[in-house]
Amino acid sequence: MALIKVLLKQSGEVEHVEAGTRIDELARKHSDLCEYPIMAGKIGNSIYEITRRLHKDCELEFLDVSDKDGLRIYTRGVLFILFMAVRNLWPNVRLFIHHSLGSALVCDLEGKKVDQNVLSLLKEEMQRIVDEDLPFEKDTIDKFEAIKMFKEDRQLMKSKLFKYRKKSTVNIFRCEGYFNYFYGYMPSSTGSQRVFELLPYRDVFVLNLPTTSSPGEVPPFVDYPKLASVNMEGAKWGRILGVHAIGELNEIIAAGTAETTELIRTAEALHEKKMAQIADYVYDRPETRLILIAGPSSSGKTTFSKRLMLHLRVVGLRPIQISLDDYFVDREKTPRNEKGEYDFESIYALDLELFNKQIAALLDSKEVEIPRFDFRTGKRVYDGNRIRIDSDQPIIIEGIHGLNELLTSSIPKNKKYKIYVSALTQ
Repeated sequence: MALIKVLLKQSGEVEHVEAGTRIDELARKHSDLCEYPIMAGKIGNSIYEITRRLHKDCELEFLDVSDKDGLRIYTRGVLFILFMAVRNLWPNVRLFIHHSLGSALVCDLEGKKVDQNVLSLLKEEMQRIVDEDLPFEKDTIDKFEAIKMFKEDRQLMKSKLFKYRKKSTVNIFRCEGYFNYFYGYMPSSTGSQRVFELLPYRDVFVLNLPTTSSPGEVPPFVDYPKLASVNMEGAKWGRILGVHAIGELNEIIAAGTAETTELIRTAEALHEKKMAQIADYVYDRPETRLILIAGPSSSGKTTFSKRLMLHLRVVGLRPIQISLDDYFVDREKTPRNEKGEYDFESIYALDLELFNKQIAALLDSKEVEIPRFDFRTGKRVYDGNRIRIDSDQPIIIEGIHGLNELLTSSIPKNKKYKIYVSALTQ
């Protein structure tokens, strides 16, 4: 058989191997080149599955768990093992993976109370699967065959997902009689996924995993209660809307305009209810004078702030909105990024001293002249826009730095109400 030349990027060593040699064969031979389990190979700018066969000369870089793509593959492997362990222990129980929480994933066993005994059994079964180093076998099958298989196996959400798949085939993975579908590459076997942790969390549990900064061990689990509550609220909204997963959303869209319109209207009503609750909260706490709305670009901050103003008016308040854009420093004072370009997203592109001074004065019932930033000239100008506010006039500020304490460092915390707007659960 013909030989090919493989240059190992980590060591500079050249291997002459038979054409058709798999990446994992080379990975096992040169495992010492990486500190952590090797999950994939990289040739040029392309990432290849660990089971990929090499047929021509190349430069090969091994990707381990310290690499973000390697970590994703590792995570899929652990999730497969978790699903498999649940099926082995409790065949009629469905496992749901909800959302990430720091380094962990929030998981739920439908209809089964999760306690330490359950988690101990689950960890023991997962460890058995890891210790046996069972191979993951990839199988490419017809889409309609996959729909039938997953429906018969009661994996209904995935069968619905495949129904609207454009490709005619589906890659599934098998291990010890169990099969599942994951979008993306998988490890070659179960033996490399040894680092994970199962912890009870509220009435469910979390699967805590390594990170790229802690690839050899599981970092301490850090809870984010507000983020967790929002995600769980999103799951509740999904149940109300009848959309637990993307496959169900596809079915509603495919059903026609009436069903889609109903879904949108219900989602909008839930959103309006949330804003009404915020308005009630602000009204019931008269010390709240400054509402700060933050979020990434294109997250809907401006639309949200305008709709919130309507709800605040409904409860009897008279909100005003002040634009952060008018507090940009003059163009020549704008900080620059590492490329030497103006960094308009830096918080120091804002005149923090002036902004804090004017907001504090407004909250103290003093009159101030609000500037206007002229983007054409790159200068701040004053047009005589003088305002004074009363106690029933909360100020709404929206921008990417809304949650940054530097923005409102001179304003007492009890006077501020912060909102983060983002499509976290899309």
